[in-house]
Amino acid sequence: MRRWRAPSPARNDSVVHHSLTTEQPDPAATFDSRLARLGDKAQTARTLLRALAWARGPGLPPGLWRVVAGALSPGEGRHVLAVSDADLAWLLRKVRAWVETTAGPGAVTARRLREVSFAAYLRADTPSCRDDNAPPVAGTATPASAQEQHTAAVERCITGALVATVPLSATGQRDWVSADPYLRAYLAEHAAAAGPGTLSALVQDPGFLAVADPDRLAPLLGPVALDARDAVRAYRRARPMLCGDPRANAAHLAEASWGLTGPPEGDGDAVASPALYRTRLASVRRDDSLLTLAGHTSHLNEVCFGASQDGRMLLATASDDKTVRVWDTLAGELVCDPITGHDDEVWSVAFGRCPDGRLVLASSGKDATVRVWDPLTGAPLIEPITGHTERVYDVKFGTCPDGRLLLGSGSADKTARIWDPLTGAQVGEPYTGHAGRTRSVGFGRLPDGRLLFASGSPDGPARVWDPLTHSSLFTITGQLGKVWEVGFWAGPDGKL
Repeated sequence: MRRWRAPSPARNDSVVHHSLTTEQPDPAATFDSRLARLGDKAQTARTLLRALAWARGPGLPPGLWRVVAGALSPGEGRHVLAVSDADLAWLLRKVRAWVETTAGPGAVTARRLREVSFAAYLRADTPSCRDDNAPPVAGTATPASAQEQHTAAVERCITGALVATVPLSATGQRDWVSADPYLRAYLAEHAAAAGPGTLSALVQDPGFLAVADPDRLAPLLGPVALDARDAVRAYRRARPMLCGDPRANAAHLAEASWGLTGPPEGDGDAVASPALYRTRLASVRRDDSLLTLAGHTSHLNEVCFGASQDGRMLLATASDDKTVRVWDTLAGELVCDPITGHDDEVWSVAFGRCPDGRLVLASSGKDATVRVWDPLTGAPLIEPITGHTERVYDVKFGTCPDGRLLLGSGSADKTARIWDPLTGAQVGEPYTGHAGRTRSVGFGRLPDGRLLFASGSPDGPARVWDPLTHSSLFTITGQLGKVWEVGFWAGPDGKL
């Protein structure tokens, strides 16, 4: 005996269409409705949940939760929200669908909102607050929108409330070592969101710099105000030595500051967190550098700048340690892991921009290859370009009048070559004519838009070529020494 399922009735398309277009409940209205059930505790619950909406990382620990909620509650001034542990536990039971418990910095219990969209709603719902005791905002750029103004105002209020929780030492300075671990990890992010002026005031406190998480602080230091420039320079110089010991960090920062600006004024011992050692003598020389980058383990051969699509200024470096590194010049941090792939010393790096706006990075070296990378991820875009028979000293990008990107290379095999950097195919025949190694190449554009290609050799003159017809245009003679580098420059009148 077999059983058969009866055929389903024909589907009504109009019913299906209706079900797809039924409006879903408004999350904000649902939240307000559920919150209203808390009666006279609804406003306190809303204020506490707003505080979590502004939390960073894994969330706020209980003590700071009350502090931030107090700063964001209606009324003037800053205070800790008066809510008992019992009331807080009751509230958490009522709103457990919206709040999750995590492990915050220092392995303390922290809480944050579960849903990103819910947090965004509560941030927009937060009334702008005013705190006369918040860090100064001098030098803050005018926000571009009302939303940015609102965010900056709230973050200034939060920053001021968090800073006020740091106890004072016997000398009247803030004892940052005793600060809540959340401040050491995330206070800089709150201050940066409040505006460059607020962050500038914070980074001029050496005690804070000694305890702040370098991985979170360093990327934020680009837009600080000029009055904090020396503090930022010293911090970046000491950055490779910073560790988890605030006393050691304080010593490294003081020594870096001494080396850049000279000995400190006043009593250097009057600090909340004594340094592990005190600098009495330092080798001081004029140094106006903004940034010190450390990481390569051998000789550095070339550097070049490029701008990402989001406007960040990037710096690429090539080294004998067989790696290419790409740095964020404002943060002083690597954009991605060191780029590996070359089998030997890396001699040259260059940035280029594709017709679609993407930034690409080329490198060359002693292994006779040219390689093309995604500079933001370090991933190779194509297979290694081969063709040269000896080390490749130099690579440069050029753009044709029609927008096509070209990549030039110069090698110890006495040739220069041009490639399609997106396929690795050679464009035309090798450029020959130098008596010895081709040490450098470069592209330039005439006022009428035509592209030129130049090559130079320590063993002969520089030569200029038409990269589209592959013909020699002229040879530059009369140099008194070896030609190590060639490059083009356009004057104010457009003359090349």
